[in-house]
Amino acid sequence: MLFRSGSVRDPVFRAARALFVGIFVIAFGLLIRGATRLRSLDPRWVVLGIASFSAALVLRAALPFSLGNWYSEVMPAFGPPPWMRFGPGYFAFQSLLRDAGIWGPRALTVSQVLLGAAALPLLLGGLRELHVGLEATAATLVLLVFAPFHARLSATTSEHVLASTLCLGLLLSWLRAARTGDWMWFGLTVLLFPAVCATRVDMAVQASLVLAWPLLRDRVERHSGLRGWPLYCRAAVVVLLAASTLAATYRFILLPSHHPTPASTAQLSSARDAISQFWLLATSDPAWMSLSAVLLAAAGVVAMAVRRPLLLGRVAGSLLVAFGALGRSFMPDELVGARYFLFTIPIFLVASGQGFEALLGLAPRRYRAVVAAVGIGVLGLWSGLAARTAYGVRYAFQDE
Repeated sequence: MLFRSGSVRDPVFRAARALFVGIFVIAFGLLIRGATRLRSLDPRWVVLGIASFSAALVLRAALPFSLGNWYSEVMPAFGPPPWMRFGPGYFAFQSLLRDAGIWGPRALTVSQVLLGAAALPLLLGGLRELHVGLEATAATLVLLVFAPFHARLSATTSEHVLASTLCLGLLLSWLRAARTGDWMWFGLTVLLFPAVCATRVDMAVQASLVLAWPLLRDRVERHSGLRGWPLYCRAAVVVLLAASTLAATYRFILLPSHHPTPASTAQLSSARDAISQFWLLATSDPAWMSLSAVLLAAAGVVAMAVRRPLLLGRVAGSLLVAFGALGRSFMPDELVGARYFLFTIPIFLVASGQGFEALLGLAPRRYRAVVAAVGIGVLGLWSGLAARTAYGVRYAFQDE
């Protein structure tokens, strides 16, 4: 089998390393370019991004670090990688850290926690591209900071942490490329899609769903961005890339893994329960989902149905297809099963942010800023206190 040997000369492993090098180079270039344009940025969004990243980092670093599953493997200190059954991306990323001379147990812990916290500024960027308001974005980020599944899994060796953060990066880069036509963001999109698929083959469906987001624009999104042939040509390139990546992923990763495909009955069941499971998780012990997030999401669905139906369609469609295609759900494995859906958690919380914004609209305009600040504080306190039990849950294999 191609991956069982775990050779550093494996062509798919080397291709994954090249992808990550390209991502690092373009991301660094975008950071340098962005640093020269700081004066043009809204300071409120900058402060929100820094604060959310810092809060997420502190919380995830404070949680006990553990394996992501009983069979979790990481890149060794020297020698070839282990069997890269579900994709070489995770090990390719760690091999680059090893080549830089910073690989070890401490580097593993720090890199995973940083990757988990990096989801916050990436989500902020994506929400801004979707023309989501500052208050709704702040509520969404606060809920993600304290989201038990996301926080707990970010403090593990799970390769899904890297895959889900890359997928959020894909969402941001493709939305930005489709709006501005910037070739650096488009190049990052082209590299991120295969990187997500190479990191975890089961993330290929969620990465594919992201590609439709810039093409299903609400009215508020249509006043800016590419239109006509400039957009369609870029979309055609991305679709062609996605098709070839999925074919290669199937041939070189999925088939050699010998992992059984989900049964159709499991897929139908998972799609049917994709939405209702969030209520069960919020009202069961431990509270893996914040009850505040679920209640706000219910209000957000109503608000989006009226104001932004295509955003609602993108959120709901992403959830239904992601759970249905894999034939899995958060229930009954909870922490073990949640790693497959780390990307869907921030997508669900988009609805919660819209609900917060809709309720905020009921406050008098002159008091709205104060009400928003108090509401965000209450939301964070409620979510953090409710999640304490979930933060302390241990995997069953840790006690065996």
